[in-house]
Amino acid sequence: MEPSRDPYTRYRPEGQAPPAPRFIPDERPAASQPQPPWPPQAAYAAPPKPRKKRRVFMWVFFAIQVIFIIWIIAGAASKAPGPTAAQQAATQCANGGWSPLFKSYADCVQHYGHVLSDAADTGKGLGVALIVVLWVVADFFLGLGYGIYRLASRR
Repeated sequence: MEPSRDPYTRYRPEGQAPPAPRFIPDERPAASQPQPPWPPQAAYAAPPKPRKKRRVFMWVFFAIQVIFIIWIIAGAASKAPGPTAAQQAATQCANGGWSPLFKSYADCVQHYGHVLSDAADTGKGLGVALIVVLWVVADFFLGLGYGIYRLASRR
């Protein structure tokens, strides 16, 4: 007779039923386990993953900065429509228009052309200064609005 590998058959006499297995609490059916009178607490659950910040304000702010930079570059590089300063000076100094202020026609064209060019540059400078002032005002109000939003959404 060969010994059995089953631990229950090894030590029991022939013809007896194997003993009942020991009770293990985790193997009970779910319906027979007692339920606690309170719901499970959510505090023991894993914390939710933090949301990625969208940073909408930052991108709007950068977009406005780029718009103002493009506006300044376009304003400073622009040319006035119509005749150039030299053409205007030649027209103004022709037919004796130079006599009240200048010594000769050539002197009138040279100095009047410089005056017109300087006036155009001064206008560009004033335009760029106005754009910079608008830029500062826009940034101030953007910052003020963002500060109010942050104070309102703070917990």
